[in-house]
Amino acid sequence: AASGTYSGPQTFHVDGVSVTVSGVPAANDVLAFNSRENAARDILVALSDPSKLALSSTRAGVPGNNQNGLNLVALQSRAITSLDNATLLDSYRKTTADLGVASQVAAQ
Repeated sequence: AASGTYSGPQTFHVDGVSVTVSGVPAANDVLAFNSRENAARDILVALSDPSKLALSSTRAGVPGNNQNGLNLVALQSRAITSLDNATLLDSYRKTTADLGVASQVAAQ
């Protein structure tokens, strides 16, 4: 959390969001926002324009650096200890097969 002294109209920047505050503050005024709220839910909006996806692995956001995207893709084939060293893809396949068998058994 950040705090500061208000001295007239001023703009501050947090996580790529610019907020301009003006007017007369009242006692105990608080300004709170979350720039990441619903980020995962709203990613479909960004998927319509891939240039809006922030996948750079550096804070500088070097254009063309999509390393975080590549890292996400690599997760599907990486062994995960908590899945008994299965990959996400193998675990998904097993879960799907188990559900299919369970539904067949339940239908009998």
